[in-house]
Amino acid sequence: YLRDRVTDPLDIAALDLLTEWVRKGDTSEHNHAEMVAHGSWLPAEQLHASYVRHDKDSLALYGFGAELCENALLRDRNEVELGNDWKKRVEFETSWGRGVGLTTDASGADDYAYSAGFSLIVYVHSQSGYRGYRATPNSTVDLTATYAFLTETDPAASWFLHHSKKLLLAGSDVAPETPLSQLSLDQLIKAIR
Repeated sequence: YLRDRVTDPLDIAALDLLTEWVRKGDTSEHNHAEMVAHGSWLPAEQLHASYVRHDKDSLALYGFGAELCENALLRDRNEVELGNDWKKRVEFETSWGRGVGLTTDASGADDYAYSAGFSLIVYVHSQSGYRGYRATPNSTVDLTATYAFLTETDPAASWFLHHSKKLLLAGSDVAPETPLSQLSLDQLIKAIR
């Protein structure tokens, strides 16, 4: 949408950077050093950009700054929750490398697992009931056989296998009405084929 409306070459280049940043976030390809190096996403840079964008309006800056702080607090709460849940993880071996099982409602568990050296995470979201398998984009994981096994042994659930074969879900925020699996974390781990 924006690409069709932007004509300035600098804006086009900036939009390309933003698009790539979002793509990498969506496919779990970011690493911590890269995130820090991309300084335009840091709070101080965002505050300055907002201040300039709103004609140096101090009240607008204050409102945006307060929202950034609230967002940071929410993100930090998520990190604490994830850290606490991580202590109860279940580690296992697969033919593709190390796997980890986790029951958590915190977001970002897959990136957390990948940064700890795991190629596959199996998770249960206790509040939503969502269950899934996620593998690193650069892994050799292929969840096709697991998908076939689950659709046969867990027919009441609606399992979705992503075309990459590295993502297998029963429910997600983009498909909240999907019939969910009732399998436990241990059963999901044992279902890996």
